[in-house]
Amino acid sequence: MPKSGLKQRTARLWECIRREAEAEAAAEPVLSSFLHAAVVAQPSLTAAVAWVLAHRLDGSDGGAIDPINHYDAFAEVLDGLEACIVADLVAVMARGG
Repeated sequence: MPKSGLKQRTARLWECIRREAEAEAAAEPVLSSFLHAAVVAQPSLTAAVAWVLAHRLDGSDGGAIDPINHYDAFAEVLDGLEACIVADLVAVMARGG
């Protein structure tokens, strides 16, 4: 897929995900702060995935990493994987997941 087509598809998918996250945040107050931080406040799909990965690696043990220092590295790697991320999410949505 040409890069411009991928960017358009990603933008449409990201808007759909953000709308769903906003609706879920309104319906589920317990999840609201997480959904806002992980999805709504993120500028792009890859930024959201990078945020989640960085924070998942920020475990509660003494060897936890600082997610802020690794966010940019995750985001850079994920930009290269954007087509795969989009394809996976489109497949999940097509299955009704």
